[in-house]
Amino acid sequence: MAKPVAIDLFCGCGGLSKGFEKAGFEIRLGIDCDDGFLKTFKRNHRNTEVLHYDISGPVPDEVKRVNPDIVIGSPPCQGFSDARGERSLGDERNSLVFDFIRWVSEIKPKVVLMENVAGFLTISKSFLKEVGNRYRFAGYDIDIRLQCSADYGVPQLRNRVFCFAVRDNGRVILEPRITHSNLLTLFGSMEKYTTVGTALHGLPEPTREGVVKVHLLPKDTYSSYGEFVFDSETTTNHMAKVPNGEELKNIKRIPEGKMYRSNRFGKKYMGVWELFPEKFTVEEAQVFEFIGRYGGWNGLKLGVTEVGFLPKETIISHTHASDKDIERLVERGWLRTREFGDEVGYALNTKSGVRPMYMRLNRDDVANTIVTHDFSPRQKLHPTENRGISLREGARIQSFPDSFVFEGGFSQVAKQVGNAVPPLMAMKVAEFVLNTGFL
Repeated sequence: MAKPVAIDLFCGCGGLSKGFEKAGFEIRLGIDCDDGFLKTFKRNHRNTEVLHYDISGPVPDEVKRVNPDIVIGSPPCQGFSDARGERSLGDERNSLVFDFIRWVSEIKPKVVLMENVAGFLTISKSFLKEVGNRYRFAGYDIDIRLQCSADYGVPQLRNRVFCFAVRDNGRVILEPRITHSNLLTLFGSMEKYTTVGTALHGLPEPTREGVVKVHLLPKDTYSSYGEFVFDSETTTNHMAKVPNGEELKNIKRIPEGKMYRSNRFGKKYMGVWELFPEKFTVEEAQVFEFIGRYGGWNGLKLGVTEVGFLPKETIISHTHASDKDIERLVERGWLRTREFGDEVGYALNTKSGVRPMYMRLNRDDVANTIVTHDFSPRQKLHPTENRGISLREGARIQSFPDSFVFEGGFSQVAKQVGNAVPPLMAMKVAEFVLNTGFL
């Protein structure tokens, strides 16, 4: 029986295609406008043609002639992502979603699978409705589902949106159906979550070249994740950045499963007063903790001058700190100030942990979302070693097989890993597509 044929728009390095290939699809064509991505894609999909092309342009005739059963792809997500708190409906990258749908309308596959970040669902109701309308006018019913990669056995809490569309056979819908469903009801799941400890199993110390021998257990001891990922006795891209002297001093203070952040509270966070207890008096520690707790939206009733900034009088009235305690922290570079007319507001700064830093992974838990900048020692840390995670460790947390080779320099590979769809997750979605009977 012939394999169903797929083409991958915005194919990136090939995470989505690798999962579909593993499920039994023939990936006939991968399209992207980044040569680095395409080089990695071609290295790992040797029987697949690649096309360097910007899909905001017209659909080439050679693409139409492929006549695929399914079009898959991941339009750029940066315009939707709220990972750094900045996104805009007017971001020109968001329009590429409509270019994707335009290509679908001309290629006319039986099925479409479009992937994006969770922010796709929340940036604008009008935008989401327009997506549904464009699919409808192209002749497709669409179902939009928010899913978490950890439910597929991927050792990572990575929420992603999947837009599943099929030729509507004459039915007409006015807007997309949106389902915030549990994976158990759709694609099936593993019996339990895969941990970071399992993902890092068998990897030695990183090397300068990144090529290492993997120390594997007998095959019959592996979970489904292990069967998918541990497919080679050697692997590549096992390189990690070495922390500088100041970073190393800080990293050594971070226990497994903890991170440095002074404006969040809970078992996984460490405030500046906890990370450097010897540097501050009790009163100075109270200043940090108070600003951390009430310098945000919680402080609006306390006279906060602007989100993040508190008046000195408010801080003094709720702590044992004096005017001198607060000014001393400013002089030493631990607090920042801003003038609001005749008043001065005081806030945490980067040095004092206002943003997340030094997140040490926990071997007994899943990781949070892997992103492109996570390979700096100031971001994600190895659970037990005082360094950043290696590119291969990030790839394993993304569920890339050990045989998958990433091409390019360190920053290029970091971008490829961080932007990819987890292949194990993609395989589960592909198996669902095969079982729907629409192909």
